[in-house]
Formats: sequence, C-alpha cells, structure tokens
Amino acid sequence: MTPAPEPDPRDVLSAAGWTADAEPPLRITVGWDTLIWRFTRDGTPYALRLFRKTGPSPELEAAADSEQLAMKAAREAGLPVPAVEARGTFDGAPFFVLEWRPGERLLDVFSRRPWLIRRLGREFGALQARLHAVPPPPRLRVFGREWLEANVRDPRVIEAVLPAARFDTLCHLDYHPLNVLAQGGRPTGLLDFGPAGVTDRRADLAFTRLTLLAAPIPPGPLKPIFNLARRYFARQWGAGYRAVAGSFPLTPAWEVIAADHYIHEVERAVAEGRGWAGEGDIAPLRAFRAGRLKAAGLPPP
Repeated sequence: MTPAPEPDPRDVLSAAGWTADAEPPLRITVGWDTLIWRFTRDGTPYALRLFRKTGPSPELEAAADSEQLAMKAAREAGLPVPAVEARGTFDGAPFFVLEWRPGERLLDVFSRRPWLIRRLGREFGALQARLHAVPPPPRLRVFGREWLEANVRDPRVIEAVLPAARFDTLCHLDYHPLNVLAQGGRPTGLLDFGPAGVTDRRADLAFTRLTLLAAPIPPGPLKPIFNLARRYFARQWGAGYRAVAGSFPLTPAWEVIAADHYIHEVERAVAEGRGWAGEGDIAPLRAFRAGRLKAAGLPPP
C-alpha cells in the first residue's frame, strides 16, 4: 500500500496559530504512527508531531488525550519529558507542538561512541524504573484483561499471567533507544508517549526487551553496531532497572504477549508502507516469540 502524501508542516502549524521561521521545517525520520518535524520560531527550536490517520478521528483524539496526560504526569515527576506547547487538529488528525529536547537518540550515540553502551544502558534502565514509580494520572486509559484478550493469540498465555497481574503502573509501552535522547552520558529526553497507559509493568519491560533483542533497526551505519551489542545493552538495561526498582519481574509469558502485539503492529506497518521495516524483519520476531513460548513451558498449540 502506498502511504498517503505528507502535509506541509507549515499548514499544520497554522491550524494552531503558529508560524515558523524562514528556514523550512526539517522532517525527522522516526515514528511509524506519527510524522515529526523540527522547526524554529524566533530562533527557538520546537518539534511538530502529527498523528498519521490510521483510524477514526475520535480514536486518534483519545490517543492524543492519553499521551498528553502521561507526558504531563512524567514531566511533573521530574523526568526529561518535553512540554506540550500547543495542540490542534489538522485534516482530522491531532498534533502537538512540543519543546525540543537536547541530545541525540541513544542509537546515534552508540554509532559514534560505543564505549558508552554500558553506562547508557544502565541509565536507560534506571529511567524506565523512575517512570514506573510515577503515580498514574486519573483518566489515563487502562490496559487490562480486555486488552490482553484483544492482542494475544494463545489464551493459555493470558491465563498464565493473570493470577499475578497488577494493572496499576504508568507504562510507556514503546520504550526503546530511538525514544530516549542522551547528552554527556545522561538521558535528556523521553519521547513518544503515544501508546502509554496504565498496565502491568511487566508488559512495558517485555516490550522493551523484545525491541532490544529482536525488533527491526532503522537502516544506516548504526545498524551493524547495535546488532553486535544488542544483548550486552539489554543486560545493562536490566541492571540499571534493578538498581532503582529493586527487582526485575519480567517473565517469558509477558514476552510472548509483547511479541504477539508487536508482530501485529509490524505486519500492519509493512502492509501500509509505514516505517523502515520489511517482510524480512518479521521472521526474527516470530522466532523470539517461539523461544519465549518454550521458556514459559507452553508447547506450540
């Protein structure tokens, strides 16, 4: 499927009563479900984040509401989350004008300074643990049993996690090295709260571990470097999380749940021509799922 043409970001900004400086807004090549540009106004940098029209407008507005609630709660708790400067709707899709956070994506840092992988891996884990300690804001959507049943193919997996499940934690649900910025060896930005909600923290940990070990990486010079360091970085992430949270409660069954959800999302993105993933990127995800299903003691159905 051919993706829809991108709008002019200046037209999007004008819908919120904003204008940009003479320099054209710069398209940032991240985000499967949003379009992102960097622009300046009066010399100050900002980010414009426009949702892709992947569903009915009320559903997109509800997603934007949840994202704004989660960002506000995390920012007020002292996490490096960008402030929302403005919000609007363009052609039926919501958008945010956001504070531009300093720093580079973790993957970009690794491509030039691989000796920082250990330190930033631990900082990456510690930041996620700090997010999980933030009290969930009222009215933020909750991903509970119904969410599991809608996303998981094997009911045995759901029954394996429900007895100990606690749907009470503010979770990012897209926490990976493309959504965390760093500068000077420290995280400076936590981005893209689009999928965020209240659920069991093991779901968030499962999504992150799957992303670190099996998810597709954008093409470019950083890809071979991170492929070599994936498992080492994942170990440091776990150590950093444990140092702050005191435990790391992830179980294989939750990883199967993450794999089911992620495989569906990648298949849909490939079919719609969004993002950088291709058909060949789905096989490693399926292999990851099969391995975690076996580790959970659940033979293939």
